[in-house]
Amino acid sequence: MKIEDLVQEIHRCFGNADYPGDDRITDRDKFDDEAKDIKEAFQGVRWQEITLTWLQDTFRGDKGAVLVLMSEAGALYYIPAFMMICIKDLEESDTAYDSLIKYLTLTSYNEAEFLSAFKNIEKEKGACIAHFLLKMKEMTSGSIASDDARCAYESYWKKYITE
Repeated sequence: MKIEDLVQEIHRCFGNADYPGDDRITDRDKFDDEAKDIKEAFQGVRWQEITLTWLQDTFRGDKGAVLVLMSEAGALYYIPAFMMICIKDLEESDTAYDSLIKYLTLTSYNEAEFLSAFKNIEKEKGACIAHFLLKMKEMTSGSIASDDARCAYESYWKKYITE
């Protein structure tokens, strides 16, 4: 799949997603300062507005913690933003890439949370994520990052497409 086709697929599958609401970006902000910073940075921001530059300039905290500290609704809403960052700025987006790939990988450690987030995902969104992971595997070929994308794909997402 060409990058342009993947970008179009992401916008087609996730473009009309409803913003989760300021109070649903994270559910840990009352107890965690980093989650509070995430909530403040992401409030009112559509996923389509998020770029690597926006992330670097607006959120000063650990970029790798963003998806993990978001609520399920917040993470599901912002996943396409992180996918786009990886596609457009792969060389510069190592922390965002690592965080996203880890979030999209089903393991015995995260099984309950992962399945809670993704078991009811629409088929076209699941296929889009699978296509993204295959593209990341291709774009990072020969590196550990490629193996990480492969593991994420094989852990859950391959069921949405046939190669």
